[in-house]
Amino acid sequence: MNKEDKEFYESIFSTVANHILNPDGMEEEEKLYYQGLRKGCIVADDESGGVLKFVKKSLRYEELVSAGKVYEILINDTWADALKKKGQMSGRGAWNELIAAAYRANHGLLVIHITNIEIFGHCWKLKQLAKQENEMVVWPPESRSDITSLDFEFFNECVPERLPFDGNVLLVIEGIGWDRVKEYAKEHNKGEFDAMMQFYSRVTMED
Repeated sequence: MNKEDKEFYESIFSTVANHILNPDGMEEEEKLYYQGLRKGCIVADDESGGVLKFVKKSLRYEELVSAGKVYEILINDTWADALKKKGQMSGRGAWNELIAAAYRANHGLLVIHITNIEIFGHCWKLKQLAKQENEMVVWPPESRSDITSLDFEFFNECVPERLPFDGNVLLVIEGIGWDRVKEYAKEHNKGEFDAMMQFYSRVTMED
């Protein structure tokens, strides 16, 4: 990453942090700048951890955590059933799980650690988190197997049927190369990967 790119990302992440921590205290120009930013960020091919360290530092991550503005989830092999294709409501469990996580992270930062590549067979769902054009609508779960890591009663009692999500999303892809992600996503989606990437920026140390 060259100096200009570094300063560019530092500016973006500083604005994101300011918006999360004190949206009412932002200058009008900064508010307009924030509104024009992509709400999703991707870290991948980061074996050394340097990219994630840079992103967290620029986001003032510890300050966000202290303010209760960060919620993290892990998409791993336990999501296998939730990610299965199931007809019209394909990946119903995964969608509901993402909505529940978004509810926890609303107006803050949702960090999604990914070790299961199958989530990239559902790029539309990841896109909706960052697109934020419409409310996220719950697909009623058929059984407990549709909820992977969150309490079934919590989901039914606390998560609204329609969620207007106003947060920022950080995808941290671990143990899966970015080229493999793109290959898998394009194989299992019809144009949705490219549509998703309109709302995400991938941060890399490469020039």
